Amino acid sequence: MPVVPLRLRHFLPLSIQRLPAQDDAVAPAADSAPRPCDDGPDDGRQSALESYGLLDSVPESAYDDLVRLAATLCGTHGAAIALIDRDRVWFKARHGVDAAELPRSHSICNQLIGQARPDELLLIGDVAQDPRFAALGLSLQGGHALRFYAGAA
Repeated sequence: MPVVPLRLRHFLPLSIQRLPAQDDAVAPAADSAPRPCDDGPDDGRQSALESYGLLDSVPESAYDDLVRLAATLCGTHGAAIALIDRDRVWFKARHGVDAAELPRSHSICNQLIGQARPDELLLIGDVAQDPRFAALGLSLQGGHALRFYAGAA
């Protein structure tokens, strides 16, 4: 399931950076749960997000169509457009995803947002096999496990 957190001004071009595979990954720390990202005062990410006026907005067919198209083209059970707020991940549009939002501390986005660069797409081939995220137990409607992750900052 592609879940793509993104800044709306960064659609294309994107270069792809593969995260280390499970066997290539650095051994996780004793507490390998994702940690909050400290968005520094000059980061501007939160201000930019708020300036879009999308947080807690009503569903819009253009975004809903986009996630349905993504799920169809990728042959997945679900897709979503997620916006990373201060303490939560809020889904602007979702298909096959039950929750309207998640605590930021319980998300892949939380850890990866600090590593992302605007011109790169971050990929996780199998979330269930990645020691950094497997314990989160993220799933889709119908009990399908979250497997693939793609994110852009």
